[in-house]
Amino acid sequence: MKRYLPTLVLLALALFIGYHSVYFRRLSEMKKDGANSFDATGFAQSLWTGPVAASADSAQSYVDLMDGIAREGVAALDRHSNALAIGNHRYAMVRAEGIVKSFTQEEIQMEVPHADSMIHLIVAMEYIYGNAIRDASRTVAVKDFSNTSDLNSIAEALNRIARTRVVPDFRKTLSIGDRIEVTGAVELHREHQNLSVPEIQPVRLKRKSS
Repeated sequence: MKRYLPTLVLLALALFIGYHSVYFRRLSEMKKDGANSFDATGFAQSLWTGPVAASADSAQSYVDLMDGIAREGVAALDRHSNALAIGNHRYAMVRAEGIVKSFTQEEIQMEVPHADSMIHLIVAMEYIYGNAIRDASRTVAVKDFSNTSDLNSIAEALNRIARTRVVPDFRKTLSIGDRIEVTGAVELHREHQNLSVPEIQPVRLKRKSS
């Protein structure tokens, strides 16, 4: 037995070292710290300066879009809007120019000329949430992501850019009576189209000369 004692000691020592040098972590924790983690903020920034900017450049007049939907119905809505999920809610990138009638910390109320009358639009300034900017700009596809949490993170990051970069400086010098142009995302419904929408989620805000 004595002659096997050194071998047993060495074996026990090897097992002890091996046990304490190898440990297991949850896969979700590894993804947070490792190379496989998803950087939604960085990804959203690349989208903002790329596909989102391109979508804003080619945004259709909101009034023209709604007039087209009035003429052609759902076909026009589907052609000029986008959604990642199946359902009646669709999102479009639009632009509108009009006069500021009132504003608060949360929103701008503006009037936009349409034919011989005015339509009222709301521009969100504080509560910029949801999927409107992500889906309206057609920046991502469901098939490119293995889980919905990444898609939700992208939407949140894009909304954060709008809230922290687009809105603050513009709001500081805003006055009633200003002529402004807003480019942003609107949510539309395939069964209930209305010329006046609850709000536009802004991607760009410009003050226009009178």
